[in-house]
Amino acid sequence: MLRAIRLTDFALPVILITGYANPGQLAEARQLGVTDVIAKSYVLTRFTDVLVRIAGTSGPA
Repeated sequence: MLRAIRLTDFALPVILITGYANPGQLAEARQLGVTDVIAKSYVLTRFTDVLVRIAGTSGPA
């Protein structure tokens, strides 16, 4: 799916949320320009941080 997204819009931020990905899959995703990878066990603690970074804001007031 990431390949199809990149064919349409290479600049679109893409966050990959995964329960399992081997190092080869992660390397391929990074080569395709994935914005960030979040392991499912950390999704609640990291998702907001990643969105804030992508948006270029300092976060909620």
